[in-house]
Amino acid sequence: MVEEGDGTNPINDKGVEVKDGSGSENISEISSNFDMGYSDEVVYQTQEAEEWHNVLSKKNIRKNKSKASNLPVTKQQTMRQTNRRDLWKDLSVLGSSNLPWLVVGDFNLVLRGEDKRGGRGVRWNASAEFQEFVNSSYLLEANSSGSEFTWCNGKMGNKRILCKLDRMLCNQAWSNLFSGWKYKVLAKSNSDHSPLFGWNLGIVKPTNIPFRFYNMWTSHDSFLQLPNHDEIKINTDGAARGNPGKGGIGCNFRDSEGKVLGSLVQGLGLVINYTAECKAIIKGVELAASNGWLIAWVESDSKSAVKALNSDNISWTLEDEWANTKLTM
Repeated sequence: MVEEGDGTNPINDKGVEVKDGSGSENISEISSNFDMGYSDEVVYQTQEAEEWHNVLSKKNIRKNKSKASNLPVTKQQTMRQTNRRDLWKDLSVLGSSNLPWLVVGDFNLVLRGEDKRGGRGVRWNASAEFQEFVNSSYLLEANSSGSEFTWCNGKMGNKRILCKLDRMLCNQAWSNLFSGWKYKVLAKSNSDHSPLFGWNLGIVKPTNIPFRFYNMWTSHDSFLQLPNHDEIKINTDGAARGNPGKGGIGCNFRDSEGKVLGSLVQGLGLVINYTAECKAIIKGVELAASNGWLIAWVESDSKSAVKALNSDNISWTLEDEWANTKLTM
């Protein structure tokens, strides 16, 4: 049952989010478009560049494609390395404190050799810098489940590349505070990266939360209804910056005692607000079903999304996804 709610529940636990949106572990494995033209930003010898340009044509690009591996590194790549090192340096300041902190997102690097399958070999120098940052900041990798890899280049056969670029790292203080913390790598949807779902298995409800009663609650159809002890309630929200614009969704999952079982945050790319609200409900139900949770009801602050999903009168782009999701409820 999908219901309208006040949408005031928080989406995320406190933490630090670090995300590099470049979306690949090796730039040369994503693009080999050599007709784009070179500028002064590329470090190369003029004679070699002219020679390379002359052998390129629609007829022999594939034949000479292997020569791309010999092209010098660009200043853009060097700048990316510099920015990454500056980021490690800034975050290491947090590592020197005793505060609990969590780093989560796309690091655009693999940490170990087994974190990559297919393609060229691991860039060991970059991985060594990443490992040094992890060690110097006293970070631990949170327990995880789900897929082994979080990124895929979308190709098949011997051209397929899989990497673990996204992860959650925490310090010992965070681990002590949230001893049951873990995360799950979910299936990809609109991105080549998998979303990460983190939750704490042992959240204790605070004893000093003030309670305020609002009379408007009594007018709701489900006012006297509560989830059973084995059921959960989902609070969802979706939004876009612009209409259309870059959007995202968030979901909170609570049990019959109000304890937070977990949260979900995911980017959607370019969407309108209505699509984001519908996606939040759909993804929340999908995740609950994948964890084996029985759903008592779902709440959203969007009247139009609630009405559309209850009547199955939704955009054709969401029809199949919603139909499959309903089978899991």
